[in-house]
This record gives sequence, structure tokens and C-alpha cells, in this order.
Amino acid sequence: MPTQEIPVTSPEMAAIAEDMGLLYEASAPLSALLPEAQAISFWTSVGMLPSSESIYHHVHGMREGVPVNLFDLVALDAVSPDFPMQRVLTKRRTVVVLPALEELPDISLKPTTLKSRFLRSWIGSEGVSFDAGAVPEADLAEAITQFSQKYMLTSERIANAIENSDSFPKAVSDEEAIRKVFTPHAMQGLLGFSPFSLVVVCGVIVVWHGEKFKKPTERAALVEKALAIREILINAVTNENPATLVPGRPGSEIEEQAWRVAGARQYALTGSGLGFLTGLLTGGYYYALFCAAIGSLVGMRLGRFKGPKPAPPAKKVSLESALFTARQMRNAAIAGFIGFWIGLALGIVPIFMIVGWFRAARVQPPLGLLSAVLVIPVVSGFAGLLYGFKLGKRLKLNKADDQSPYASQEESG
Repeated sequence: MPTQEIPVTSPEMAAIAEDMGLLYEASAPLSALLPEAQAISFWTSVGMLPSSESIYHHVHGMREGVPVNLFDLVALDAVSPDFPMQRVLTKRRTVVVLPALEELPDISLKPTTLKSRFLRSWIGSEGVSFDAGAVPEADLAEAITQFSQKYMLTSERIANAIENSDSFPKAVSDEEAIRKVFTPHAMQGLLGFSPFSLVVVCGVIVVWHGEKFKKPTERAALVEKALAIREILINAVTNENPATLVPGRPGSEIEEQAWRVAGARQYALTGSGLGFLTGLLTGGYYYALFCAAIGSLVGMRLGRFKGPKPAPPAKKVSLESALFTARQMRNAAIAGFIGFWIGLALGIVPIFMIVGWFRAARVQPPLGLLSAVLVIPVVSGFAGLLYGFKLGKRLKLNKADDQSPYASQEESG
């Protein structure tokens, strides 16, 4: 890392800290601010790798009766294992850390980026959404619309539920708690400080602006902005007469988002394989890569419109239900095994075709082409495995499945 990028003691920052009535340290261990058990969650929430255990230009003390910590975070990665002392600066942020109330749920609020817009429009993953049409006041409805366009609101558990189609009850609980905080008036108030990033994790509120260090003259304003944002959140969660919660847009329930993401991922994989195979047979290796990219986008778009997965009815947990689930998993494993070999066999067919063409022409096939062709049976084999596993859960491979007491209960219900 260049010498001028190494954090050093700054008399100017020390003077600004003194003007705010706060203390200044050139560097300090992060453990002085957060317990070691919470440090990893902190780093993950702010989107940085925990490659540095120190914080720099630490300004701390009481401000308006609230403990304030302002400091720089640095993420460093080694350039080469042969030169471990030579490092390059990969991420830098100036953050403000303030105490949170127990009533505040975990929150991740980030400005909308090109990636989040793509996830929202093409895949249907948008985190916590708000239906502006459900609010009668025109000014508040407009504030909700602008807030939804400028920010991506979620939490770690909501994001994991949408990405992995798991832990829906906990994610729904998080969503309800977040809606109690982000009322129409709270969103309207937060728009006055945009753009900024906000994370509530480990009992603290973390606020930052941009992906670079703040100038010394900008740090006092960042602290004031963070304190005002904290006041808006706390007023929303402690209001004795809370406003009516704003519902999400129709079709934006967490389960439905997870189903769209899973469908988009599955169709994108299939479209990529089909596009690659088609391009390889018609125009060569580079054309195949282009067709694979197009096929992936088309498949992703089609999968996004598969529609929500119907919610299963409530089932009583019993020995019979456990046995029936075990039979389902067994059937899925058998069908997946069969599907893998069928897909593998189908994937080998194009290889024989391509090799036959080159032999007929008496031309040696390029090594790169052969390497690319070998990917086809692997992709088709795993596609067969996934489809077989999915279909196998619905099939009854022997009479024992029909005689399951739990199955009969489902049919009678």
C-alpha cells in the first residue's frame, strides 16, 4: 500500500474533535468498541472483510447525551503471497456508530445500485417493499415512492430467506418489526438526509455516506446527520400512537420473492446450457459463450414470471408425516440418480456428433473446443439431477407410498 494511504495522526481531525467536545485517537482496537463475538457480524453488515482489527482516526465521547464513535474502517488484501508486507487498499469507509434501542430490529438500508435495480426488475428480489397506493395522503405516498426508488431495505435474515428459500417465519417476523419502524413519516424524514447507508446490528446503529474516507471538515456534519437519523428511528419505534403500517406491494411477500429467485436461478442455468450448446453447434466457441449469456438472461426473465409457490397447508407433526417425508426424500434421491445418468447420456450425444464431423472432414479439432464440449455432459447431468430430484418428491415409486397413513389424511383433507 502506498505510504500516503496509511492512516496517521491528523492534527486537523484532532482539532475538529475538540471543537465537537469529543476525544481523538489515531488508532484503536475494534474490540474497544464491540465484543469480539459481535465483531464478525459488524464487519459483515457493513459489507467489508474483517482483515483489519483496528479502527483509525477514532473520535469518541458524548454528543447531545448520546455516546458517539466516529472512525475509519480499512479493508486490506495482500497483493501477492510472496510479498506479504505489500498491501493494497481495497475498501475504505468513515462510519458513525451510535447505541440502538432493544426495540429496533436488525436493519440494512442501502442506496439503490445498478445491481439492486437488476435484482428488483429482472429477478423480483426487492427485500421489504411498500405499497404507496395504500396511503391516502398524497405527500406521504410520494415520499414512500421516492424512498422505495432510492433505497433497498432488508435484513440479514430476510436476504437469506429470499436467497435460500429458508427460515420464512423468522424473516416474516423481521419484516413486521421493520414496518413498525419505517412509517410514512419516518421515510419522509429520512429522505432529507439521503443518500446514506444504515445498518442496525449487535445493538448499535452504523451510519456512513459513500465508499471513501470523509474529509476532516465533513466529519462533524456526518455525526449530526447520524444523530438525526437515530432520532427518527427511535421516535418511530417508541411512538405511543404508531401510524398504520404500510403494507408491501402485492406479490412482494418474502415467500413469493424466494420462489421467483429460485425459478429465475433454475431457468437461467437451463437457458445458459441450451444457449451454449446451440451456439457451439452453429457458430463456434465464442459465439457459444454469447448465446449462453443471452440464454441465461432469457431463462432468468422467464423464471422470474413462474409465479409464487402455493403455500402448503398446515400439517400436524407426527410419526406418519416423518415416514412420509422420508419416503419422499428416498424417491427424490432415486429419481435424481436416474435423471443424472439420463442427462449425462444426452450430453454425450453432441460430443459424438462434433467428433464425427471433424473426422469426416479429416481436421484436428481445436483443444479449446474439446475442453468446452466436455462441459456439456456435466451440465446436462446436473440438470437431470435437479429435475429428477424435484420430480421424485412428487412421485410414488411403490405401493407403500399409497398406503401411508399421512398420505391418506392429505387426500381426505
